[in-house]
Amino acid sequence: MDRNSLVCNARLAEQAGRFDHMCSCMNDVARQPQKLTAEELNLLFVAYKGSVDFQRASWRVIASKNYEHQDEDKMKIENELLRICDEIFSIINESL
Repeated sequence: MDRNSLVCNARLAEQAGRFDHMCSCMNDVARQPQKLTAEELNLLFVAYKGSVDFQRASWRVIASKNYEHQDEDKMKIENELLRICDEIFSIINESL
């Protein structure tokens, strides 16, 4: 997919609250050889912030409950947070 289509898809994903898809689109844009524009950089950070915020909210809900598989569910969310953070750090180190 070309750069403009990816950015357009990222904007649509943001409006729909689909931050995982937005991350995927902006990840592809960031890894292209051209430097990111200010708008693209903003979309990249909005995507990852939204994704992290969603996971943090999920973790807080689970942490506030007391049930049998709570620790297991918290660990899954923590692992997903680590994956998301590793992904954005990788983009920053390699592409920005």
